[in-house]
Amino acid sequence: MSGRRKLFEAGFFEVMSTKMIEINLEENPCPELCIVRSLLTTGRMDFTIGPRPPKHLFLRGEAMDVTTLAETQIRHYGEIKVDPMR
Repeated sequence: MSGRRKLFEAGFFEVMSTKMIEINLEENPCPELCIVRSLLTTGRMDFTIGPRPPKHLFLRGEAMDVTTLAETQIRHYGEIKVDPMR
């Protein structure tokens, strides 16, 4: 399999056709990064956020204040890509 990649569909084509992203793993080991990536994807690709991400954010909202979201971005990307104060 030299140089070839496997494609695991896992909802990819549905997301591309509906232009709506969802959180697939509620027990995500990195919920802060998951939220940041969701926000980046919706902004970059003009997608919408499905009903589960806001619920996910609300359920974990006490632990994820704006400082946590900013620190998560700096730790992962080396910069703030989504202003958590907007």
